[in-house]
Amino acid sequence: MASSPAQSAHPPRPTRKQFLRAAGLLCAGIALPRFAGATAAAGTASPNLRAASRAAARTTANSRIRLASIGTGGKGGRNLADFLKNFPKLVECVGVADPKAGGRANGQRIGKLPDSAVWNDFRDMLEKGGIDAVCVSTPDHWHVPATLACIRRGIAVYVEKPLCRTLAEGRLLADTAAALGAKVLVGSQQRSMYPAILKAVRAVRAGCVGELRTIRVLLHKGNPGVPFTVEPVPPSIDYPLWLGPAPDKPYSARRTGGTFRQISDYSEGSISDWGAHHLDIVQMALGMDRGGPSEVEGTGLFPTEGLYDVPYQYDARLYYPSKKVTVVVTTDPKDFPEVRGAKGLTNGIRFEGGEGFVFCDRVKTIASSPAMLDAGGFEGKAINRAAHLKNFIDMITQGAAPCAPAETGHRSATLCHLVYTAVRLRAHLKWNPVMERFEGAGAVLANRALAIPRKEEWYHI
Repeated sequence: MASSPAQSAHPPRPTRKQFLRAAGLLCAGIALPRFAGATAAAGTASPNLRAASRAAARTTANSRIRLASIGTGGKGGRNLADFLKNFPKLVECVGVADPKAGGRANGQRIGKLPDSAVWNDFRDMLEKGGIDAVCVSTPDHWHVPATLACIRRGIAVYVEKPLCRTLAEGRLLADTAAALGAKVLVGSQQRSMYPAILKAVRAVRAGCVGELRTIRVLLHKGNPGVPFTVEPVPPSIDYPLWLGPAPDKPYSARRTGGTFRQISDYSEGSISDWGAHHLDIVQMALGMDRGGPSEVEGTGLFPTEGLYDVPYQYDARLYYPSKKVTVVVTTDPKDFPEVRGAKGLTNGIRFEGGEGFVFCDRVKTIASSPAMLDAGGFEGKAINRAAHLKNFIDMITQGAAPCAPAETGHRSATLCHLVYTAVRLRAHLKWNPVMERFEGAGAVLANRALAIPRKEEWYHI
C-alpha cells in the first residue's frame, strides 16, 4: 500500500510518479492520499491536454454552445430539455450517448437529433469532436470517469450529484479539474434555485438563530430489500458499458433501473441521494465548502438478503469542533422536532441556535420567530429552475465562477461517504479533513471500508 504524506496543513507536492502510482490504487478501491490544492493532476496534464483546457474558453457570448449529453434517461432527459428550453438562443444539442436504447431514444427526441448524432458509447461521441459542453447525468458510479474524459479534452461539464461514488475518485476529479483549469459545475441546484433554502442559509449565516449549535437533516428511508433473480441481458442495453468502472455482477433489471441507488457498487442509498443535497447545504451554511467535520458516528439497518445492500434506516452524527456544531442525520421523523406548518415531513433541514430555529425544505422556510427571516436582504420567492443551469452557461460565456465547483462537490459527497461508513461499521470515528483519512481507534478498518473496488482503466479514457 502506498504511504500517505506526513500530516500537514500543506502536504508536499507529489511527483508525477507518485501521482500515477496513487491513481493506480483506484482499481483496488484504496483512497488516494490528500494532495494540496490543484497539484495532484498537474503531472498528468500533457501539453495537448493543457492546450485543450485553454481551448475551452473559445465559446463566447456571441456563439452558441454545442452541448452533448451523457445519460439521457429520466434525469438526463430532463436536464437536456431544461438547457434547450431555457437557453434556446445560446445552446444547441449536438449529440447524446446512453448505453440504454430507451435513453438514446429519449435524448434523440428531446435534442431533435439525426441518427448520426446518437451514440451508445460516449467515448465515440467525444472522439468525433465538435463539443463545447457536456451534461453528465449517468448513475453515480459513472460521474467521475465520464467527467474526467470530457475535461481532458477541454470540454466544460455539468455533472449530476453526488459528484463521486468514492472519496478516491472525488479527490482525483477535483484535483484534475483544478490543474487543468477546467469548467465543472456540480448539479447541487439547492445552492441556486430554491429561495426557501437560500433564505434559511442567509438567516443562519447572519446569526439570526444566535450561536448555531445543532443542524438536523431528515432524509427519506430506503428499501429493506427485494429478491435477486439473475436475468438474461436484454438487447436494449450495453450492460458491460453500463457497469463501466463497477465490478462485474450478474444482470438484473433492478440493478440498472432507478433503484440502482440501493446497491453499494453504484451509490450509498438515500445518504447520497437527498443526503448529497442537504449535506451540501450544511457545508454551505457553515462556510465549510473546502473543509469538513472531524468526527462521525452512526448506526443503521441493512437488508439481510436480496439485491439491495445499503442502509434503509439510519441515524448518524457529524461533529464540527471548529464550529462547535453537531449535525444530526436521520431517517426517523420522530428524531426531527415537529415544525408547525410542516406536517408529514420526509426531508428537510433544521438549524438550531441559542435564539431559536430555522427550518427549510425546497418549498418553505419556517422560523421560531418570523423576524429571523428578515435578514440578509433576500429577494425572490419563486423557484427558479433555470438558475443553476444559467451559472453553467455564464461559466462558459462570461468566465463566471461556479457556485458548486468540483472541490465543493467532492467535499459534500465526502460527508455522504463518512455517514455511510460510520453507519456500516456502527462506529464513532475520528476524521482528518485535511488528509482525508480516518485516524485513531478503528481507523484501519474504516479506511478500508471507505474504499470499494473500481476498474482503473475507466479513469484514463
